[in-house]
Amino acid sequence: MFIRNHLAVVSHWAQCELADGAETPQRAAHLRRLIEAADALRAEMPDMPTNVLELERARHAH
Repeated sequence: MFIRNHLAVVSHWAQCELADGAETPQRAAHLRRLIEAADALRAEMPDMPTNVLELERARHAH
């Protein structure tokens, strides 16, 4: 799975968990931070289907 897609799944899962009702206020706060972080990272990533290959190339370049 591509990184952007994975972040979208993480954000969606956390939103569903929050919508279903978090057990504690602390869990709700953690879920909100997870959603914000996943969405922010996703927005910063290039929208290219080869991002996994690009990471592999960068890894081998060093």
